[in-house]
Parts: sequence; structure tokens; C-alpha cells
Amino acid sequence: MKKIILVKGIILLMLSIQCLGKGSNKSSNNNEDCYIPKGELHCVTDLSTPEGQQKLKEFSNVKNKYQKDSEKYLQKGRFGNEFVGFIDVPKWKDLKWFTDPDSSYYTLQITNDGIDIFTLDMLNISDKKGLSNMEIANEIIRVNYEGYLNAGHDRSNLVVKEVNVNGYKGVQLKVKSISGKSLVQNIFVVGNKIYFATAEGNPKNIDEMEKLILRSWDPYK
Repeated sequence: MKKIILVKGIILLMLSIQCLGKGSNKSSNNNEDCYIPKGELHCVTDLSTPEGQQKLKEFSNVKNKYQKDSEKYLQKGRFGNEFVGFIDVPKWKDLKWFTDPDSSYYTLQITNDGIDIFTLDMLNISDKKGLSNMEIANEIIRVNYEGYLNAGHDRSNLVVKEVNVNGYKGVQLKVKSISGKSLVQNIFVVGNKIYFATAEGNPKNIDEMEKLILRSWDPYK
């Protein structure tokens, strides 16, 4: 999993989006050799191969700059930056950066064990086509929801609800079980930006991870 999902097919008929975050079924680094695991929506690089390891190494060399630049916020108890938004730093004993070679350079991810992962990301919108913030958020979630159904998930495994964090309204999609983990994706549209605040991890930990996002997310601070 290890990434935010944005299935663009229908969205791009409605919006002109400058994609600075995730792609749909392709790596943002144009890796044609990645594959889509069963039940998921995105392309994953095989890190067990020499080519995969080389891609991760090259990607990490660039990604490291954005991670280092954001460490000043970690010291203040906030994970994120002014580009992707912020949440509170989780109370993990061991916190470290997580690097997904199929993400964008700007995406920020932290983990404690490589299983529980928080991800923050953002996309710019150049033209909303007259749609409201909630209409955009709902449509993205709807497309993702249908994508998971088409990938073989039962409706009982998917939950959609509206959320409100610090006065910012958004929409959430929860996948109860996917690749042995749980996924909670929250989408907020603020101004001309689409923010993604995602938690994935051990199903026994996902509720607390979700609560952390829903009490602390903010696009600016």
C-alpha cells in the first residue's frame, strides 16, 4: 500500500489538476516495471530486484532534502510542512521517515515499524470548474470507492463518511482490510489545493491513528 490513492479518470473530466502528488496506476517516477497488487489501485515497485533497489536509492537521495527540511516541525511536535499540511507527531517510541519510491518527492511519510504509516500530500487545482470544496472531495472519494469495488473489495469492507477537523470539512474513505492492513484516507479541499491525510497500518492500531488525524490536521500550521 504505502501511498495515497488518486484515481483520476473521472476527476480529470471535471478539474484541471496540476499533479504534484500521487498518480493513479503508475509510479510518479515513470517506472514501467512496477505492478499492481491484488485488491489495490496503485503501482508498486518490486524492491527485491536490483532495479527496484537502485530506484529507491536514487529517489531517496532527492527525497531526503524534503524530509530534512521538515524535521524542524517534528521538533515542535508537528509532522508535515506548509506544502502538505500538518498533524501532531504520534507518540511512538521509535519514529523515522518512510520513503516510498512510487510517491512524489514532496510526499511526507513517517513510521515506527514500516507497517503503521502516516502520509501527508497535496495536489494543486488550477480550475475548480465551479465545484464546491466538498463536491470535489466527495467525487475523489467516490472514484476511489468504485476503484476498490472493481479491485474485488466487498462494500462491507469500505466505509465513507464526512469529517470535520479544526473547522475544515472533508471526506474519508476507510478500507478495513487491504494487504493485511487497514487504510484511512481523508481528503480536504482548501482554496485551490486538495490535501490528503492518510493512515495505514495494523488493524488494531488504525482507530488511534485515525483519531490523531481527526483531532490535529491543519493545512497551515
